Amino acid sequence: MNDEPLYDEKQTPKLKDKEDIDKETNFHLAFAYTQFILENRLPFSLIKPLINLISFLVEQYPPNFLEDFSISRQTITKNAHSLAVHLKENLYGLLRTSPFSLSIDCSSDVYGISYLVICAKFQDQTNPEHLATKLITTIPITTSSTGEVL
Repeated sequence: MNDEPLYDEKQTPKLKDKEDIDKETNFHLAFAYTQFILENRLPFSLIKPLINLISFLVEQYPPNFLEDFSISRQTITKNAHSLAVHLKENLYGLLRTSPFSLSIDCSSDVYGISYLVICAKFQDQTNPEHLATKLITTIPITTSSTGEVL
């Protein structure tokens, strides 16, 4: 067996070159993102939007502000409701100014609760060759869900 020490204190450790540091940092970042996605049971498809959000926040706000920032569930709920009202108004404005069709479907979940879903299909203003489909509403059906009743 070789009795030489694995690390010789007299030897000056080599500084890692930039490429090694970048690879190591990339590995740790990838691991951190993966851990976050798995621990919070989030879809893997969320990773690109999450990275984009973090990049945007880092560019827009100073680090000390981001470190001290917090938000409550109630604030998020309130903001989501306000955003929903705004999106609904925009969608209805689009439907007032362009031809559209409605699609109505009924379905039930695994618990047996039935829902009526209404979607609108219309010409996308940014790409006239594309038809956009947007959810208008989902209504729980409390009575019969037969075609005649609907």
